[in-house]
Amino acid sequence: MLQNKLKKDTIWYLKNSRFFSSLGRDELDKLVSIVTERGYKKKETIHMPIDKRDSVFLIKEGTIRIYKVNREGKVTILESLSDGDMFGDLSLELCDHCTYGTYAEAGRPLTLFIIKKEDFLKFIKDTPDVSIKLITELGHRLRMSNEKIVDLSSSSTEKKILNELIRYSKSSGGEMKEMYNIPDKLTHQNIADMIGLTRETVTKVLNNLKKQGIISYKNKRISINKENIRNIV
Repeated sequence: MLQNKLKKDTIWYLKNSRFFSSLGRDELDKLVSIVTERGYKKKETIHMPIDKRDSVFLIKEGTIRIYKVNREGKVTILESLSDGDMFGDLSLELCDHCTYGTYAEAGRPLTLFIIKKEDFLKFIKDTPDVSIKLITELGHRLRMSNEKIVDLSSSSTEKKILNELIRYSKSSGGEMKEMYNIPDKLTHQNIADMIGLTRETVTKVLNNLKKQGIISYKNKRISINKENIRNIV
């Protein structure tokens, strides 16, 4: 009975994800047969740079941070992902010698659906809709990365911070009609790591933005007033 309930719950989550919403019941049954579910604690590592790139991950619930660490120990956060997002090896080919090259860490308590890459490739051969959605997702992330590169190379410090927080809000489902809400309790060091600034600089800019009424805090979470940033970003 419990096993049947778990299967039904998994099918429901997969059917309601943007990647698998077009699948019929038979296809969902096949997908569930190759999926494993695993939970992670806050700050627990999902994969390391040297780990073999052999799995696809779908976030059932929670947030993750993809980041790199250079030789001096400086952290650069590359992506922040949340419920319904996929990460891992999203390429459409196998690579026996490839590694992730990055760290993936739980931003808060996390539940993942995990699929071995070999099994996933066999599955999507019969489900072209999923392949198209993956290609669309990769294109979206490439555009976001390009926007970030342009932003970091040409914007003021204030604009860099605001744009990064806006991207974070959108990617984590925090955008509302009048506000960009940040669902996680980001420290000033977290934000600094996202855009390559010092913590002291981030603290100074955020304090100024708060004084101007552009950002506010509730339970240590940041919100950005859309009306007040029209002339900035």
